[in-house]
Amino acid sequence: MDSTLFYIILFSLLGGVISLIGGFFLLWQSEFTKKILVHLITFSAGTLLAVAFLDLLPEAFEVTTREPASVLPWTLAGILFFFLFERLILRLHTHDESDEIEHEKTRHGRGSLPVLVTAGDAIHNFIDGIAITAGFLVSIPTGVITALAVAAHEIPQEIADFSIMLHGGMSRRRVAWLNVGAALMSTLGALVAYLFRDALEPHLAAILAFTAGIFIYIASSDLFPEIHHAHHNNSKATHLLHITVLLLAGVGLVWFLAQTIEQLVH
Repeated sequence: MDSTLFYIILFSLLGGVISLIGGFFLLWQSEFTKKILVHLITFSAGTLLAVAFLDLLPEAFEVTTREPASVLPWTLAGILFFFLFERLILRLHTHDESDEIEHEKTRHGRGSLPVLVTAGDAIHNFIDGIAITAGFLVSIPTGVITALAVAAHEIPQEIADFSIMLHGGMSRRRVAWLNVGAALMSTLGALVAYLFRDALEPHLAAILAFTAGIFIYIASSDLFPEIHHAHHNNSKATHLLHITVLLLAGVGLVWFLAQTIEQLVH
């Protein structure tokens, strides 16, 4: 097996497993999970922004055959695409709890909401898989860091998804299996992207910049508002110093892993 393909399969599967940890922990310790959710969200925001600005965009500038600034419109395209993607398909990707759940249950009905959540999660994971493959086609460190960033932001998302499905009336067993299936879509997306890598490689700079745009959007539009919302409801849990430390920890971890992996590979 090609070593690149091996890493793509390994880290897309690993990312899926890591992302499910939060959801399964919710099934086991629901109250504790809700208490730490804002901390996970804050840390994830730091990792996403760090990967976008410290890894994906610099790599895009490096691999482009045109002027470095030519990739920036693709970053904007990633932001706009994911905005429309959420509005038109997901519309549930707010990572929030009871108020949003009750609102959506009223709008869609008890039975349709979990289906919408599962479908949106599966599509999102498929896109994540493509991003992971694009990272590995550039270099192993970029692929690993991208996969870890995907896993980090998926943990709080999976907690929210599990919560919505449980409130929608699904059994714990069914919720678990549906989310496992949705998580595997990341590997499917990664494999499809690898199969079409010859068509993908000339556009790697654009794909990396596009992925950076998605990460920037998720951090700024999805995660930061959740932090502000949590602060409004419970200022003790989101003290400014606490939030700052968690954000910087996410950024620092990405920087540290990038340096470490680069040294190990070379």
